[in-house]
Amino acid sequence: MKLVNDIKKSNFMSIFISYFFMTFGNRIGQFGILFFIWFSLKDAAIIGMMFLIQTTAKASSGFIFNILSRWFKTSTLFSASFIIRMINYFLFILYFSFLNNWFILTLLLVVHSLVESFVEPVIYSTISNKIPEENYNKYNSLVSLIDNISLFVSPVIGSLLITICNNKIHPLLLVVSLLFFLGYIFIFNKRLFFEHNEKISKIPFSKGLKLIIFDKTIVYLLITFMIFNLFMFPLLSIIFPSYIILENNLGAGYVAYFEILFSSGLIITSALQVFSSSSPFKAKVMIIVSFILGGIGLLWLSIIPWVILSGIGSFIIGVCLSMLRINNTTFMQHYIDKKIQKDFFAIRSSILLSVAPISSAIVSITIEYFGSKIIMLIGGIVLLLLAISLYPVLFLNLTKKRSIYTTNK
Repeated sequence: MKLVNDIKKSNFMSIFISYFFMTFGNRIGQFGILFFIWFSLKDAAIIGMMFLIQTTAKASSGFIFNILSRWFKTSTLFSASFIIRMINYFLFILYFSFLNNWFILTLLLVVHSLVESFVEPVIYSTISNKIPEENYNKYNSLVSLIDNISLFVSPVIGSLLITICNNKIHPLLLVVSLLFFLGYIFIFNKRLFFEHNEKISKIPFSKGLKLIIFDKTIVYLLITFMIFNLFMFPLLSIIFPSYIILENNLGAGYVAYFEILFSSGLIITSALQVFSSSSPFKAKVMIIVSFILGGIGLLWLSIIPWVILSGIGSFIIGVCLSMLRINNTTFMQHYIDKKIQKDFFAIRSSILLSVAPISSAIVSITIEYFGSKIIMLIGGIVLLLLAISLYPVLFLNLTKKRSIYTTNK
């Protein structure tokens, strides 16, 4: 109850409601579009190329946000992410009604992805500017909880809408557009919410990059997280289906079982951390624990011979991912100068997303020749080694906030 009152007092309620509508709409839309892309095109090579282009566009989203913030206010960019995607979903309706051209569909996917990272950098930087430091974790956990619940529920809602409407996607896309519209209404009159970073950024984009490149600690952490993502990005789309369907000759029920356990780990961890306080020390400990849990989860999946029991590893990985997302963000909010956090989180998003196309290619080729268990075994060992390497970086090299992250330099 106290947390709810704090959220109301801090004027965050409208932002969380807006983020809720946007996230649920986006997840449901992604599910429906993915289904109908496969349903209409039926060409794995073309679809693979489309998603490679889309992922590349998504990886550039943070950089685009960073550059545009030199010309436009934060509230303008935040609102644009809602409006552009709402319009884009209407264009998807027109596409699925009258067209069947993969090039046009790819353009729509690219436009959608280019504004993907326009929201979270603003929310995270706003949390650190408006919320007491001891509550960072609670607010970051709420953002994560909304995202994880939508990940869990959206396939159910999406498939239900498609089934009720006789395998037509148009009603689903209309619902998604409505959700984005509702999300936009809740933040339309909240421009004062962004007053701390509403001014157009005066820091050159090149300097923003240098602030990251010349801080060895941040560079090491980003490289570590990129390696982590190398094994985690293809988990649900490639590794789990290959392990369950191809190697164990099991059906969709087992895939659902793994995804339910995975989502349960995400949601339970996010919910529990809503009630935990925040500190730099705790965030650093939890980052290392996250890597240990990720390593254990992958090793469990690679070693346990019974699929029904190996699913526990999927739950452990869900716990790991939620814990890492929340505490990584909390740590950066403590560590990075507040004046440039918006820029930093946008750049971080692009850097970490850049791994997605590479990881899908590497994992697919490795599974083709050696199987999914080898990938999970290697991933488990690598994550445990990274956990060990993070201790001196987080606890011996970091004694105070880096002076390089001050905007007057």
